Amino acid sequence: MRRHWALAALLACATPLLLAFVWQEGLASVGDDSASYLVLAQALAGGNPAVLPWAGYHTHFPPLFPLALALTGGAADFHYAHALVALFAAAGVLLTYAFAWHASGRRDVAFGLAIAFLACPTTWVSAKGILSEQMFLCVSLATILYFQFRIEPGAAKKRHWLALGLLLAATVLTRVVGVALVLALLIHVAMRARRRETLPTLAQLAAALAPAAVLVPTWIALRPAAAQDSYQRVSTAMAQSWAGSTGLMGQVSSKTILDGWLASFTADANVGLVGLAVAIAVAVLALAGLVRRLAMNRLDAWYAAVSLAVVAWWVFSEDNTRRLLFPLLPLLLFYAGDAIVAGCRRAGRSANAPHALAVAGTVLAIVAAPALVVFAGKALDRAPVVPGEAPRYCDITDYYTTLNVAFSRRLAARHAVILAGFEALRRATPPDAIVMWMRPEYPALLGGRAGVAFYYDWDPMRVARAVRDGHVDYIVVTPLFKTDLAGRSGDPAKPLAGAEIYAHPVLALTNPAAGTADFVLMQVDRAALEAWIARRGVS
Repeated sequence: MRRHWALAALLACATPLLLAFVWQEGLASVGDDSASYLVLAQALAGGNPAVLPWAGYHTHFPPLFPLALALTGGAADFHYAHALVALFAAAGVLLTYAFAWHASGRRDVAFGLAIAFLACPTTWVSAKGILSEQMFLCVSLATILYFQFRIEPGAAKKRHWLALGLLLAATVLTRVVGVALVLALLIHVAMRARRRETLPTLAQLAAALAPAAVLVPTWIALRPAAAQDSYQRVSTAMAQSWAGSTGLMGQVSSKTILDGWLASFTADANVGLVGLAVAIAVAVLALAGLVRRLAMNRLDAWYAAVSLAVVAWWVFSEDNTRRLLFPLLPLLLFYAGDAIVAGCRRAGRSANAPHALAVAGTVLAIVAAPALVVFAGKALDRAPVVPGEAPRYCDITDYYTTLNVAFSRRLAARHAVILAGFEALRRATPPDAIVMWMRPEYPALLGGRAGVAFYYDWDPMRVARAVRDGHVDYIVVTPLFKTDLAGRSGDPAKPLAGAEIYAHPVLALTNPAAGTADFVLMQVDRAALEAWIARRGVS
């Protein structure tokens, strides 16, 4: 380890900072998938029966990250869940270093890449939520490194191919997009065949593919009954959109990829032309380096290329695109540096390559610095948003992804107030209370209360019947909402119109930055509910 003392020092400094940055007792957002992973983790771990009816709505997520949460205590104590993500983030820096060291043979290049990756705001933002990105980065890089160390040199035995297969299976069982790494391996082997190079035997290739072929269907067979296939629904809608509006989807995809890539370095895509120009320059260099690695038939390059094709096709918002790009960031940064070195060589300036890399790294650091300075200040904003409630401004992801301080404060407060409201259900309602919201796993997960769903395509009378028939005691009203359990988005005010006639507020939490009641808990008056239904002739 003496040879890598700089990395050890970096990790010794960065790991406590990452742990301090994420250490909190609640969620970091209403809008991300943290609740989904935690519902699965609690279903695997037991201990909260209120989440069990809703686990099937989240089994499109693979099980490895929820299982890691359950095994480390993160399912029950969210402090541990956040700490696990931070440790994966630190391990991602280590594996980034290892990849660059193996690919370049230089410790200084590896250390520079580790520093650059750690300096990107997305590395810190991606550690804030209880999400699988950091674990997926570690598993995918570990798989690539194992291939490079054990398989690529040749003379690998069948057990080495089986170990590779287990790593490939772990990648797919961490995130579905891990299939890109399996496809990359097949493309790599096909290219070797085309070039008449040495090929793995059928037994070796089977050993690499068998674990995923066995374990993924096993999860599908054993998981809690899937109430829906969210990926299939979204994929079908995406395919229809591309087929019907190819030009428009291409424009939107290009815009979201650019915004997500820019936000990787600046936290917020709404920045000046300098940041945009640097991000575009890094992207061009990264693509040039990717092409060079593809020409050399490198597994990591095929994985990056397939993954980028998925990101381009899977059109979502700026922040979701940033999240999709995050596990590829160490590779893309390395490719950009590799392109700079190759350019110096072609120009007969090989001796200047280290200086060129240093200049490029400095420019990138200057672009990222303002966001990191803002992050540092916001991370110290540790006062609770609502007095007496746990969530703080510094706990909320959106506080960091929007650089405008006033706007980010209002947005962060909205998330914090809603999270505080669900946590307050434990005090404001009896243990056997039944709570209605469009995503009933939230009162179950955060408040320990049984939930009932309403849907955006329901009319007010159908909501009233669901309240009556489901014996709902409370209805939650919030301005910030999610897609319902059918995957639809809409205005929750429409189906809940008229609820104020048969339910009255018993808890209202105010957003101090906006002055609005962002969480209202309404208790159902059963006599008023029956009278309202009867007046409209509904049995």
